[in-house]
Amino acid sequence: MNNRQLLERSLKAVWHPCTQMQAHETLPLVPISRGEGVWLYDFEGQRYLDAISSWWVNLFGHANPRINAALRDQLERLEHVMLAGFSHEPVVELSEKLSALTGETLGHCFYASDGASATEIALKMSHHYWRNMGRPEKCRYLSLAGSYHGETVGALAVTDVALFRDAYAPLLRPGATVPSPDARLAEAGESPSDYAKRCARALEDHLVEHHGQIAAFIVEPMAVVSTRVMMPRMVTPAVSARRPTTRDSRSRLPSISIVTSGATGGKKRFTSVAITIGKRTFSSRVTSRTLAMLIWRSAFVVSRRMTGGWINGMSAIYE
Repeated sequence: MNNRQLLERSLKAVWHPCTQMQAHETLPLVPISRGEGVWLYDFEGQRYLDAISSWWVNLFGHANPRINAALRDQLERLEHVMLAGFSHEPVVELSEKLSALTGETLGHCFYASDGASATEIALKMSHHYWRNMGRPEKCRYLSLAGSYHGETVGALAVTDVALFRDAYAPLLRPGATVPSPDARLAEAGESPSDYAKRCARALEDHLVEHHGQIAAFIVEPMAVVSTRVMMPRMVTPAVSARRPTTRDSRSRLPSISIVTSGATGGKKRFTSVAITIGKRTFSSRVTSRTLAMLIWRSAFVVSRRMTGGWINGMSAIYE
């Protein structure tokens, strides 16, 4: 196999995502034979720095010896078993560790196949919670302007990026957005803190008026797709500063984090956000993109209060 042979086969057989396929007539794909650490190698030995971290999530480098050894060990014992009606030690251990990261504020973990699926399930779970509580009219979602939560139909409904939304707008459930506390949008002379507080007031006003229909407010501690803006310090005050209002308005707050390990910001910042929310999702970095098609690689941890509606036998949650 050489570079040319692989590219010819790929263009005949593979539909590459986020790509206008005709572009590869003038901008060839990069053929990759193997990876090692931060480097990718083609079939002719040319190496490429994987500066995008294989779509932002390869945290520990390619062919990481420790991860590979753990995978081989696990595959020798159990490659997969469904979680409906079954359980196993690795999933219990992971769930305990994820819950511990929240200081036990959040409890049960629900697993899905990717970040968009985690968003979909979080939205469904929020609606389902209010349905179980006798409030089925709370079925709308609120998100930040410019936010990104995935490209499946439900996730697109709470994504505010025209590039992804416009072609599928007729399929999407209507939602609402409030201003994003991106400091670059502040007015001249307005500090980032003052702008974040102004956004928080807009959020409060919206919840006061519409809380009777809102099932969830979905936010990213780090917003990275449309503008590549890191916003944990801006979003967190905008949410937590108005926490009493969001409690009074009775809207659950799922927090969606889909891009890099930095999105959790360490245990201290993670906990400060998690206190204000009903559930938190993790995406691909749960498995560092290793064997992405074989291993469940997204999860979210749900508050113990929210799980009560299902643990008490009211209903079940399906992916």
